Parts: sequence; C-alpha cells; structure tokens
Amino acid sequence: DEPNSFNTALHIACYMGQDAVANELVNYGSNVNQPNEKGFTPLHFAAVSTNGALCLELLVNNGADVNYQSKEGKSPLHMAAIHGRFTRSQILIQNGGEIDCADKYGNTPLHVAARYGHEL
Repeated sequence: DEPNSFNTALHIACYMGQDAVANELVNYGSNVNQPNEKGFTPLHFAAVSTNGALCLELLVNNGADVNYQSKEGKSPLHMAAIHGRFTRSQILIQNGGEIDCADKYGNTPLHVAARYGHEL
C-alpha cells in the first residue's frame, strides 16, 4: 500500500505472511480489527497475501470481524474472491463470512469471484 496509509505492524505482518510476527503482535494486544485509511483491516491483507493463510487463521481465531467492510464496502471475502484465494474464502465462509454482502457498487463476493474466474 501507499506510505502513510495508516497500516499497522499487524497489517504489514499479515500482508507479508509473517505469521510468527503476527502472532506476537496479537499476543501483545494489537487490535485485529484496526482499519487503515481505506478501511482495510489486517484480515483484508491476510485474505489477499500470497503467504497469508496462517495469518488469516490466526486473526479469525482471535476475534477478527470476518464481515468488516472497507470504505468501499469490501469485506475480507471480497478480497479473497478477487485474488482467487479459495482456501481462505472457505475459512472465512466457515467462520461467518457473508457471501451475499454487497460492496458500494452492489457486488457480492460471489459476483466478484465469477468476474475474475475464481471459485468461492
């Protein structure tokens, strides 16, 4: 993301797939639902990251809101659908991720997955 976009250390650890670092940050009280300036939480970052699967599970197991919507209305499930992260999509759905929540453009995660040719 852009410099000064209010990403926390937890956002960055999740984006980089650094699950050990993310675990320490959570253990020391990092807010798992802290949004950056665009409204993305660490869970959004874990949902898109190439190596974020363990971070996603860590966040979900520590109370991350699986349906938190960014300023554009994108949930972590929207982000996983865009990037074709099937296993992460399944984890989010199994933990209450809503497949029919629309973003500000009216697109649900299911619409987005279909548009990009991914399974949900």
